[in-house]
Amino acid sequence: MTESISNGLGNAPYVMLVLYLGVLLVFGILGYRKREADNEEDYYLAGRSQGWIVSSLTIMATFFSSFALLGAPGMVYRDGVVFALFSLNVPVAGVAIYLLGARIRRAGREGGFLTPADMIAAHYQAPVSLRLLVALVGLLYAVPYVVMQIQAGGIVSQQLFGRDAFETGACVLALITMLYIMVGGMRSVAWTDAVQGGLLVGGMLLAGIAAVWVLGGPAAFFRAVAELPPRSLSAPGTSGRWTPEVLFTASLFASLGSMIQPAQWMRFYAARSSQVLRRSALIFAAVLTLCFFFGVMLVGLGGQVLYPLVDAVGNYSYDAAGRVLPHALVGQSAYEFDQILVVVLKNHLPELMGPLGAVLASLILVAIMAAAMSTADSNLHALSALVTHDIYDQFIRPQASQRERLWVGRALIAVVTTLALV
Repeated sequence: MTESISNGLGNAPYVMLVLYLGVLLVFGILGYRKREADNEEDYYLAGRSQGWIVSSLTIMATFFSSFALLGAPGMVYRDGVVFALFSLNVPVAGVAIYLLGARIRRAGREGGFLTPADMIAAHYQAPVSLRLLVALVGLLYAVPYVVMQIQAGGIVSQQLFGRDAFETGACVLALITMLYIMVGGMRSVAWTDAVQGGLLVGGMLLAGIAAVWVLGGPAAFFRAVAELPPRSLSAPGTSGRWTPEVLFTASLFASLGSMIQPAQWMRFYAARSSQVLRRSALIFAAVLTLCFFFGVMLVGLGGQVLYPLVDAVGNYSYDAAGRVLPHALVGQSAYEFDQILVVVLKNHLPELMGPLGAVLASLILVAIMAAAMSTADSNLHALSALVTHDIYDQFIRPQASQRERLWVGRALIAVVTTLALV
């Protein structure tokens, strides 16, 4: 679906987007002015002084990318109730933060570690081979993530402002993200993540409320959901892929993998204390699980009611490869289920609530962009640390000053952002 929705929302998307990007730039400048020293520890770990509010929000924002408001509702729209079990990855991730994160933080402070490779190479006494391997794996993880988030920003811009806005939106998102990371480092990234995490949580819950409201309230909503096709209300779902074994395996490994990625690992180092991390873990698990059930699930199931996957006689539409297709008003291919949230907002909220609906829809769409930027900035920042600290500092110019190292890190952020954008 590539039609602009700005006509239905008026000027609200422009106003919300300008305000949001302006706030991010302000936080970038504040992060620079609040720096305690011009060294790698302050730039990459904010002086290891983050409190529980910022820690919990930045961990949330890094964990949930644009998938939270595009991919996840699309998966529920396609597969039905069974995808609710994927929410198990959130409490598993919370347990990982509570148990592993606190230990990683303590080891990082005691050893003065800056990156995951520091700790792993020191533990196994492999300062060259293992350090390079861990840095390489981190790069292979971070670069595709950055590319996907910039692409998501372009897609949202395309939906907001028209078919030709993809490149402009991607460029603006990449530029703003690059600037506040380069200026303020981890402090700016964490503070902007706090804003973006708040928008993400608010956007998910508002989207769920909007889906219920569009269908006439809770009672009418659940009556309509109860009448969905049986495949939408049972395992393995419409596509047939989500067996219990697959769901539990995906939930376990996706959550653990996300918690030991470089960007999250460095957030553990940056926390002020183990108590801060444990409190953050509890907030993370409780809030994001709530958002999944009362945001993502409601949007996906409401989408199936509003835009059925079956025709009048109960038949699904398939493409040439045998994949289920979305409703024609949602998309034309099996890859466009993730447009369901945008379609519901576009077609129903302004009509139902007038100008307030346009503002709320714009806020949710800006939350999608926030989700993309919060994951992109965390991974760009971590990628800079991996290359600068684990490769440049260790093997290319060990004698480099702290100032030189910081500028090399900033230059890497600019280069990688440009390559990801291309």
